Amino acid sequence: MTLWHKCLNVLDAQAKEDSITINLIDILLKDEIVRGIVYWIEYQFEPIGYTAGGLAYSKGKIDMGVLLEQDRSIYLA
Repeated sequence: MTLWHKCLNVLDAQAKEDSITINLIDILLKDEIVRGIVYWIEYQFEPIGYTAGGLAYSKGKIDMGVLLEQDRSIYLA
C-alpha cells in the first residue's frame, strides 16, 4: 500500500488541508524508507534567509518542508 493511501485511510471525507498535511507527515516520518532518505519533515516549515549583513529572517511559511540534511536552507517545499 502506498503511503498516500495509508493517509487517506485515516482521514474522513471532510478532512481539511491542515489535517491532511499533519497526517501525511506523521505517516511519512514513520516509514523506514523515508526516514533513510530525509533528515526531517516539518509542518509549517519556516525557511530562514539571510541579509547581506548576515541577519537571519523568516522567508515565510510553507505547509510542509522536507529537510534533506541539517542545513535548513536545503529543503523541498
